[in-house]
Amino acid sequence: MQLNVNTIENDDNNKIKFVGDRVFEFDIKKESIVITFENITIIPKEIKNLQNLTYLELNSNKIRKIPEEIGNLKNLTNLDLNNNQIIQIPKEIKNLKNLQELDLHYNKISHIPKEIGDLKNLSYLNLSNNKIKQIPKEFNKLQHLIYLNLSHNQIHQIPKKLKILLILDLSNNPISKLPSNLIDTININILNTNISYLPKKICNKWKNDKNFIISDKSYEELCLSEK
Repeated sequence: MQLNVNTIENDDNNKIKFVGDRVFEFDIKKESIVITFENITIIPKEIKNLQNLTYLELNSNKIRKIPEEIGNLKNLTNLDLNNNQIIQIPKEIKNLKNLQELDLHYNKISHIPKEIGDLKNLSYLNLSNNKIKQIPKEFNKLQHLIYLNLSHNQIHQIPKKLKILLILDLSNNPISKLPSNLIDTININILNTNISYLPKKICNKWKNDKNFIISDKSYEELCLSEK
């Protein structure tokens, strides 16, 4: 008989089991877990016992929910759940104070909780290819964010004080305006957006740095039509 999440229980306080096409058992002292392409559907609530865990990669499975117990992983620095079926991000994610990289691209997320702004050490965030319509203003608090990918969503506007140090990808969104404070960002992708003009500060930088903006419109189209 094929085992599944309904036939296996985490009944050993020193172990935790993930179940998909096969059973994966880890000691609670484990610092890194990688399980990909194994049809895992549930992250067990007992994950809260993995207090030493710093790296968790469960991409390309069939996970639908991130349990609120994820907030107990205080030492977690990397969380990769891309290519799953996740619908929402629990507000308990705010407790992951040491989290540096969060990858949730290719899911079914439509709402970003404001608590994500509490991830003060976050430097890499990939939310591309979801169903996100709005970015909370609390994104302004992510002062160490150097990479942000929001491409292929349904976003119309981004926070005015958003600060990204290296790369910002907004491509394939119905967004129509960029805030001028993005002047310090090294690379911005606005392909397939509704942006018809750029703020003067950004135009001045693009004039001297042709790699600054990736767009399907020319400098003249975006800057000479500045409003």
